[in-house]
Amino acid sequence: MEFTSEHRLDDGVLERDFTLGEIPGVLWTPGSAPNPAPLILTGHNGSLHKREPRLVARARH
Repeated sequence: MEFTSEHRLDDGVLERDFTLGEIPGVLWTPGSAPNPAPLILTGHNGSLHKREPRLVARARH
């Protein structure tokens, strides 16, 4: 896995783009996450954008 960019969102969430081989993804880490934070994987089945508002909302809560 290679991280390609990262930035902190307004609510403190760290958003990092990555690639795993040829597969792109986004890793969101809450600003107040326990260490280590649990990891939840979701897919968007190719028809949605990886930053679809519903997926982002799930990652932030």
